[in-house]
Amino acid sequence: MVNVGGNDELTILDLAKTIIKVCKSKSKIVHLPPLPDGDMTRRRPDLSRMKKLLPRKPITLEEGIKKILKDTKHIL
Repeated sequence: MVNVGGNDELTILDLAKTIIKVCKSKSKIVHLPPLPDGDMTRRRPDLSRMKKLLPRKPITLEEGIKKILKDTKHIL
């Protein structure tokens, strides 16, 4: 198993906003009730294995989303 991600910490709200912007979507963000006490509110995966397996220049979140959209266009 390999965690995939970036070094920048990002909220789920910011991730949703970025996806909506890049996709030019009209989707609305729906806020759910807060997590129960004791649930983690922040997560930061260990990316060291990913960096060893994928030794290439990092790309921005927006670049990554655009690449995924381009690579999956034939599927959608």
